[in-house]
Amino acid sequence: MQKEPRHKVVVAGIIRDERGRYLLCRRPEGGWGAGKWEFPGGKLEVGEHPAAALRRECREELDVEVEVGSVFEMVSHTYPGMEPVLLLFMEARIVAGEARPVGVDVVAWEVVERLGLYDWLEADLPVIREIQRRAGVAGG
Repeated sequence: MQKEPRHKVVVAGIIRDERGRYLLCRRPEGGWGAGKWEFPGGKLEVGEHPAAALRRECREELDVEVEVGSVFEMVSHTYPGMEPVLLLFMEARIVAGEARPVGVDVVAWEVVERLGLYDWLEADLPVIREIQRRAGVAGG
């Protein structure tokens, strides 16, 4: 009997500002997924709660403190040659600091209608579509 592959758990923040724009990050050159856009976040450490992981990742990558809300969406995805990942996309808001690229290449704030114009990591695409669908944006 073959065992089901174990998923690596990754958290990502769906962070909106007071103007309704979403926070995006571009992965740095030289690593996996270089140049692709994603929502901020990263892997859980052993024994770490998903909300704590998202707060830690936002501090490390963006130099901001966030308040984490509910899970927006869960996505299971397998990139070629990699172990499967389970992504927990969690709603969050910045409570201290201003997002700046510390552990990422670039940060951007974008309106929902323009989210589809970016070159996203594949696992983020269903979430982009869901955000647009909930906002009533054509093509979402």
